This record gives sequence, C-alpha cells and structure tokens, in this order.
Amino acid sequence: MNSKNDEIKKAIALKYTPEKDKAPKVVAKAKGYLAYIIEKTAKEHNVYVKQEPTLVNDLYKLNIDDQIPQELYEAVAKILVFVYKLKKTWDELMFEDVNFEIKPIGWVESNFQIGSQNKTESILHILDQYKDGLYRLNEFKLIMVVFYFHKFSDYNLIVTPPHNNPYNSSYGVFATHSPKRPNHIGVSIVPILEVGENFIRIDNCDMISNTPILDIKAQRT
Repeated sequence: MNSKNDEIKKAIALKYTPEKDKAPKVVAKAKGYLAYIIEKTAKEHNVYVKQEPTLVNDLYKLNIDDQIPQELYEAVAKILVFVYKLKKTWDELMFEDVNFEIKPIGWVESNFQIGSQNKTESILHILDQYKDGLYRLNEFKLIMVVFYFHKFSDYNLIVTPPHNNPYNSSYGVFATHSPKRPNHIGVSIVPILEVGENFIRIDNCDMISNTPILDIKAQRT
C-alpha cells in the first residue's frame, strides 16, 4: 500500500495470518526513495499494491510488527478486504475482473454415444451467420473442432480414464480427454469428408448429437 501526495511518498507493507493474528500487522514502512523500493519489490514478487493515501498516513504512525489497533478497524475496513484478497493466488487476482462470453458457431449431428469407443461419421452444422467462414476449407483434409461438453456441469481434477487404461491408473484431468474438466471444453481432430454451404461432414467423430461447436481450425497434414 502506498500514498501519492505532493509531499513525501509513503509506503506500508501489511501481513495477515488469520491463524496467528487478530488483525493485519505492519511488517515494513518507508518514505521517500525507500517507499519506491518497497513498492517496486512488492510488484516484483507479485504482491498486489493498493493506493490508499489517507490510510497510509494513519498507518504510518504505527511501528513495525504493530497490529492495527481496534480504533482503526473501521478506517481500514478496505484494507481488511484487501488482505482477504491476498489469500487468493496471483492468477485469481489477475483474472478476477475478466469476463468473456463464448457463443456456439454451430452444433453436431451424430450417433456417437457417451462412453462409446465407436467413433462415427457425423455432420457439423454451421449457423448461417458463420457459414462464410467455411470458404476454402475443402482444401484441407483435417480440422480441429473445439466444442463444449454440454451434458456435464461438474469436474474432477483426478480421473481414471475408462479406455486404454489396463492398470486402472489415475491421472490429472489435464493428462486426459475426460469431459469432467473445469471449463468443459473439448477438442477433436477429425478428417473432412465433405464441406457444404453450411455444414461439414466428418469421420471419426467422438461428439454426441447437439454438442455446441465453439470453433473450427483447419489442420495441415
């Protein structure tokens, strides 16, 4: 946390361990050039820096290892929320304000069944607003189909693949093709049999009927 004002820059470093501390405590403080060093060091170690000039001035009155006193609890309510956020990983903080929407570009018509090893010939239907994206796709033999496992809502980080697993071994989900994955996104590389105005006929399909198609990418052989 640091302060920006017309006088001297100040910086405060707080630490909070719920199991040990009743409140956050001051582990470092500085002003002037050393305040810039604290801020720079924090950023280099992926420690989030909060700009709160008024609170910095109040907290600067504390000594190193002092816990925030009760009379400052209300004033530092934002800091307590900030400290709670520090319990998240840096990746979570990085993406906490990121929101995006993915819309299907089409759907699968298929006889493939969940749990089956028998891949089938199938048709990928492309919505009219995206059909121009099929232009010259017939020049390729393979495509990568990115799709959504719409029949699954949960996930497991450790799974036991039911096929080609003679010892019934467990793997991390990212080492498998399990549909029970965090974002429920699947990828299949399949041969092209025919490209029409608004469809692609493929072979070796392992997607069930009505599977939402998210993207298609041509693959060079």
